[in-house]
Amino acid sequence: MNRKIQLALAGAAVLCAASASRAAFAGKITAEEAKVRALSAVPGEVVKQEHENEHGREVYSFEIRPTGEKEATAEVAIDANDGSVVSIDHDDDKEDGEGDRD
Repeated sequence: MNRKIQLALAGAAVLCAASASRAAFAGKITAEEAKVRALSAVPGEVVKQEHENEHGREVYSFEIRPTGEKEATAEVAIDANDGSVVSIDHDDDKEDGEGDRD
């Protein structure tokens, strides 16, 4: 096979793989839709937002300062494919374990 054709085919394969990788991480819902769902679960102000792969699952992750809270935050993970709430982790940001009473 001609060297130029081999290089062209190799380049096309790399582009296809990169495109498929982006498409696999594109999700079925938008970041804005995920944000609306996260704020429905924990009303407040989004202070940080990420699009990541968490334990093999594509998620949008939002750090939210709940309404009326000054220091506490909650991390809400939204499944990027179906929009479901994956997890909600509350962090009340108390020092020395205050509030961690059993």
